Amino acid sequence: MRNGFIYLIRGGQLLILDKKAQVNSLKQDYIKHVAHSLAQKEAEQQRYEVQESAIADWDVLNEDQIDQIKRTGHVVAGRRVYYIVGNKLNSFKRIELNDMERVTTPAAQDVHWQKAREIVDLAFTYAHLEERTIPSNTIYGHNRKLGKGLDLIGDLELAQLAVEGEASAISDNDWWGIGMMA
Repeated sequence: MRNGFIYLIRGGQLLILDKKAQVNSLKQDYIKHVAHSLAQKEAEQQRYEVQESAIADWDVLNEDQIDQIKRTGHVVAGRRVYYIVGNKLNSFKRIELNDMERVTTPAAQDVHWQKAREIVDLAFTYAHLEERTIPSNTIYGHNRKLGKGLDLIGDLELAQLAVEGEASAISDNDWWGIGMMA
């Protein structure tokens, strides 16, 4: 920081930012990161569900393919590889070396961008309420009383839990608010 401005090189371009512009730039980076993380998590969940439903029906194979699977334990039909586990027919997609699907990361869709904006806006709201410029990080501590583990959840993680309905904002009904905790 010099003369009240921040000089930053991003993508080969010199950016000159004031504090507000820096926070907005950081917010955009957070949104981009969260949107791509949400897309990646969704893709991993879909892959897991596909693997769980990998049990195939015998009627997809013809007589020659059934004979081959009995001899070798597997058969390729179309773009799938079929194999037997126990008495069940399972399958998975055959990957070619030029199949880019396996090396590309999933693209964030509108739903991911919308949810990411909601999460990041809420995280920055939490930070603003605590009179901080940017959201706090989750701190994994070494508190001897609590043992090793989570000591303090960060604003971004709290916002994500709140958006997903797994946490709620602090209210007058919490233990601290009614004076039950010191």
